Amino acid sequence: MNHRSYHNQRRARRGFSLLELTLVILIIGVLMGVAAVAFGPALLRGRTTGTKASMTTIKRAIQEFQGVNNRYPASLAELAPNFIETVPKDGWDREFAYVTPGEQGRPFTLISLGEDGVYPSADDIDVWTMNEEPVQ
Repeated sequence: MNHRSYHNQRRARRGFSLLELTLVILIIGVLMGVAAVAFGPALLRGRTTGTKASMTTIKRAIQEFQGVNNRYPASLAELAPNFIETVPKDGWDREFAYVTPGEQGRPFTLISLGEDGVYPSADDIDVWTMNEEPVQ
């Protein structure tokens, strides 16, 4: 093996050029953007499903509290630790809105403000209507 071919092989093995690294980073960025768009709705569904499950648990605890105390709790904090271990937060890590007596003649109102955190808005989740099919 002559000196010149050894030198050329060594130069070829040195590493990636700046252009190659930039292209790889660009490709990774595009793939991450596509993944974010693809998984965004699934993440929202997961947060919504978790919120509904927490609301069902809280509703049962409120009803048990009422059965024992013959009144509804003034706040969700009254439920812990006897009726629920801790009061969970919604899927967006916010407190649930709770009021007694509730709206529309209901004994209490329990609502998650949804993704936007604004009340009232279309993404609010109400414990009394959360399992109804949306009107189209």
